[in-house]
Parts: sequence; C-alpha cells; structure tokens
Amino acid sequence: MRFMLVALIAALSAGAHPAAAQSLGDYTDLPTIPDGPHKARVLEYLEVVAAGDASRLEAFFREALSPSFLEAIPLQDHVDVHLSFVEQSRGFDVHGFRRYASGPTPHREVVIVRNRFTESWQGILLEFEPDPPHRITSIE
Repeated sequence: MRFMLVALIAALSAGAHPAAAQSLGDYTDLPTIPDGPHKARVLEYLEVVAAGDASRLEAFFREALSPSFLEAIPLQDHVDVHLSFVEQSRGFDVHGFRRYASGPTPHREVVIVRNRFTESWQGILLEFEPDPPHRITSIE
C-alpha cells in the first residue's frame, strides 16, 4: 500500500516530457474531452483538484473512487496527495486530452496539464470501472 501511495505522489509531482502542440507521431492531444462515459467524471475531477479544497476532494473521492481503490489507498491519503500536488504546482492548466494512434483505450483517459510553478508538462492517467457508475480505479 505504501508503494502505491509513493507512486501516486511521484506521478502527480513529477514533470513530464514536453507535450506536443497538437499531434506528434503516435498520439494527438484534443483541446476538449470527447463525449463518452467518463467525460463528466474527468471534468469534475479536474475542477475539484484545481480548487484545492480538502472537503470538496473528500466528498468527490467518496463518491468517485472505486471501493477497491479506496481499500488500497485510504481516503485521507488521496486527499493529502492531491492537496500536495496543488500546493507544489501552484495549480495547473489543462492542455488537452490525449488519444493514441494505437487505438482507443475504453476505460482510461489521459489528461495533459501544465504545472504553473515549474511550467512542465504532466500527464494524469485516470482509469475507470468498465460499467456504470464508471468510478475511478486508478490515478497516475
């Protein structure tokens, strides 16, 4: 469990390689998230994380995270990691939603953001349950 928490912290805190303006080789970054079963949950996640409010994060995570994800990483750890990400990044700007040429990945969304503090590009990978209510099963 501690390893998963450390991996989540590292993923949210680390800068990524520079992102493509629109398309570069095997992926395309779309300016808005396409319609689909995860759209509302992804947009709400981005809004709640950007707000950096512990009570909003807790309420969102209680409803939006799968039971197995909450069992693996306790609710308060999810809140603390995301508050730390917001504090360390001074917020982020959404660049796009990545789609890979290899084909759709039906239960995941990759959000490309720009860290306001370091000005580095970062990818946030959200994975979802295959069936409604499409709760989040992983955040990297």
